[in-house]
Amino acid sequence: MLKERLKAFFSADSVFTLIFALFFLTSFKKPLTQVLLIVLMFFLF
Repeated sequence: MLKERLKAFFSADSVFTLIFALFFLTSFKKPLTQVLLIVLMFFLF
């Protein structure tokens, strides 16, 4: 049951990260921020 809860938490966290990344991309639109967000996504997954 703990593994299922962790999977649900990480899936919700990844969705929140996608929204956060979209907000940052629309705010700055810089290549550096895109690279940093991609690295952040890799760390979360």
